[in-house]
Amino acid sequence: MNVATTWKRLGQVVLGGAITRFAAVYALILLVWLLGVPKSHPEASLINVLSAPLSVLAFALALRACRDQRLPGELRRAWGFISIAYAMQNVGDLTWFYCENWLGQDPSASIANLPYLLFYPFIIAGLLSFPRGIRTRIERIKFTLDVATVLVGGGIVIWYFVIRPAVDRGTTEWLTLLPLAHPVGDLVILIGVATVLLRRSTGAGRRPLGLLTAGLLAATGSNVVWAALYEAGRYQTGGVSDALWIMGYLLVLAAADLEHRGAGSLSEDEALAQRAPPFSFVPYLAVTVGFAVLVGDTLQHPRVGLLGLVAGAGALTVLLVARQITSVKENELLLSENATRAGEARFHALVQGSSDVIMTLAADLRIQFASPSVERVLGYEPAALIGRPVTDFLVPGDVAAVRAFLQATLHRPGATNTMEWQFRRPDGEPVRAENLTTNLIEDPRVGGLLLNARDITERHRLKEQLAHQAFHDSLTNLANRSLFHDRVSHALTRASRSHARAAVVLLDLDNFKTVNDSLGHAQGDALLVAAADRLSTCVRAGDTVARLGGDEFGLLLEEADDKAELTRFGERIAAAFKEPFVVGDRRLVVTISAGVAIADGESTEELLRNADVAMYIAKDRGRGRYVFFERWMHDASITKLEPQADLQQALEARDFEIHYQPILKLATLEVIGLEALLRWHHITRGDVPPSTFVPLLEESGQIVGVGRWVLREACEQAARWRKRLPGYEHLSITVNLSSLQLLDAPFVKDVDEALQGAGLPASSLILELTESMLMQNDDGALGVLRGLKSLGVRIAMDDFGTGYSSLSYLHRFPLDILKIDKSFIGAMDAEDSRAFVVQTVVALGEQLGLPTIAEGIERPDQVAMLRRLGCEGGQGFLFSGPLPPDLLEPYLTRQALRDTTPMLIGRPSTSA
Repeated sequence: MNVATTWKRLGQVVLGGAITRFAAVYALILLVWLLGVPKSHPEASLINVLSAPLSVLAFALALRACRDQRLPGELRRAWGFISIAYAMQNVGDLTWFYCENWLGQDPSASIANLPYLLFYPFIIAGLLSFPRGIRTRIERIKFTLDVATVLVGGGIVIWYFVIRPAVDRGTTEWLTLLPLAHPVGDLVILIGVATVLLRRSTGAGRRPLGLLTAGLLAATGSNVVWAALYEAGRYQTGGVSDALWIMGYLLVLAAADLEHRGAGSLSEDEALAQRAPPFSFVPYLAVTVGFAVLVGDTLQHPRVGLLGLVAGAGALTVLLVARQITSVKENELLLSENATRAGEARFHALVQGSSDVIMTLAADLRIQFASPSVERVLGYEPAALIGRPVTDFLVPGDVAAVRAFLQATLHRPGATNTMEWQFRRPDGEPVRAENLTTNLIEDPRVGGLLLNARDITERHRLKEQLAHQAFHDSLTNLANRSLFHDRVSHALTRASRSHARAAVVLLDLDNFKTVNDSLGHAQGDALLVAAADRLSTCVRAGDTVARLGGDEFGLLLEEADDKAELTRFGERIAAAFKEPFVVGDRRLVVTISAGVAIADGESTEELLRNADVAMYIAKDRGRGRYVFFERWMHDASITKLEPQADLQQALEARDFEIHYQPILKLATLEVIGLEALLRWHHITRGDVPPSTFVPLLEESGQIVGVGRWVLREACEQAARWRKRLPGYEHLSITVNLSSLQLLDAPFVKDVDEALQGAGLPASSLILELTESMLMQNDDGALGVLRGLKSLGVRIAMDDFGTGYSSLSYLHRFPLDILKIDKSFIGAMDAEDSRAFVVQTVVALGEQLGLPTIAEGIERPDQVAMLRRLGCEGGQGFLFSGPLPPDLLEPYLTRQALRDTTPMLIGRPSTSA
């Protein structure tokens, strides 16, 4: 802030009102006149008359402030005393003028001093009536020390300049001593001014008070100058003391005017409750002035002044040290208060900004405090909760438990407990909260329970959702396998206590894979959802429906002792599934195969296993039915599992081997090919027929891997014999296929790799399949066969004539060879109609250009008859049974030497 701005603001404060501006102009003219008139001139005595307007204005404006109802009561009372004081001042001026001008007396030693002396008690009363700032105990002690310091410092000045010269003169008349009362009164004013300055309030209300104290200090200075001149015998009316007196009038009336103009800018509470300023220069000014006077007097009067210097300096030093000690204590308290306030402010900010609801509860569980977050979380304004029991805001079902919890916490001071309960919003919506409750009953700042409530509604809802997902099927919303297993376990536990029995039904949808493959997974899922809904309508309210995976469902029926009732239940489900399902724009009829197991002391796993066994029995019996579990079913399943276990062990130990059965040209009985046949010799059970282990391989899906191995081994063995044995350069090898191999996507690639790896021409490989394989998947098989034909591989149809649509397949599929089933060959004779069938097949092959090979030849007459019918090739035990490679090689050598006598080698077999 620059100097010009400072003077401008000072002018706005001092000269703001019209009356003050008029008084300032008048005082300036009066001062110029006063300074221009010689002090001995008779007109100088008119100063008391000429300054009377300023004195009257000071009285009038102080009286106006006293009567201003906008000001607080303490301010009006203070200005009332000041107005009386200046009334006394006006009386003193008139008396002074009368004595000096009409009676010709010296007013300074006359009764004219009495009205002036009455000015002091009223002015000090006014000063002490001004509002003071709020103070602590330390501040009050410091204030007392500051006043004492001002009193000592000011007293030293008055003593040395006024009182001591009068004492030294030996004045004894009371009228002569009256002027000495003015410095004493000035000392009293100085104490009042110091009191006001040291304890004044901060804010806008201090500006009138500042002008007032400045005016009183000017008046005090005027008295000190007058008294000093008077004692020296040099006082004349109209001097410097009178000029200071005029300035004092001007500043006081300006203060009264400013107080009136600023009335209402502060409320009464604000005016009375403002904080006292932390620092004041007044005591330090008093110390400085006091020491300066003492030092000056000591230098001027070394002997006399030394004692006064010691006494005055000692008093000022003691006061100053005491004040500094008090200031240190005050600073410590201020630091402690600031830390406390900072902590409280931080705590307040945390409470105000916390997302949790914070409450304090009295011992009767009534709410004493609620943080603002209660409105956002619970929907209540904080004020609406104060004084009401916290249980009024809980859901009814939680009230008793929460009251017991809080009462238990109240009996344990300092304890902290946690509990979840639900608050009730104004709209009735529950809010689940995790509540941390601390007993602070012994803490005077709380005196009850501190409750911290955190909204966990969404977290709880998510937890329930995750728990539901963990135990329910995502597609059908039914119980999943885990939940079903758990409920079965609990049902069996209850049944053991109540002696009632539970039943489990396991079922799956027949031919669901066909629906899924043909219509797509989306339609398959829609069918599963519809099936789940239909099953749910068939059970009782307390029963459980579960989806166990894929198209398999489980039903738990509790208290199901009556088998007749279970039979009716099975019929009800079967009837429900006879009604077509509408999936998209299609109507599908889907049957179910179900197994029912009634609990009779079994464990959960055993009961579920029994129902599963019964379900597979239902499938074996033709599907679309339900079967009750019986004990023999488990035994049968165990019997079926034993070969499966042995089979797995054989696969791991590589106990399988390949035998080869020769295929001869019937016209010359020379070997033209070999059929590779898989054999399994069990260590204890002996030879296991292919009709037993091949279905097991297909059921487990391991037939694909085993078939890949057979294909590779057969191709490599045939290639070796073609190279090593003379006369077998064109030897062919026949390998039987499984339907699963035809469905295996990389099968054509596997064949190509086997041929390439063995170095065998593709035309030398014959892949043999059955008519039933083509019927199961004719579209898929057709694509695979075309891929094989593109490699150059030949295709043979085995067991031709035993199916239902043989002739149609001759046109659809790219076949190369027809093999006549041994059932026709074994019963063939000249008179048998079966000979006609063989003849028809041979003739059909000739018409289609397909060579025929007869299987199961065991007698020479069969060879003769097949020759007459035109059959080209044959195989059977008449020539040789399936032989391992080490026995087959001598046979091939003998045949190469054109020993055409049939040689029966090998073990008879019920299946080739």
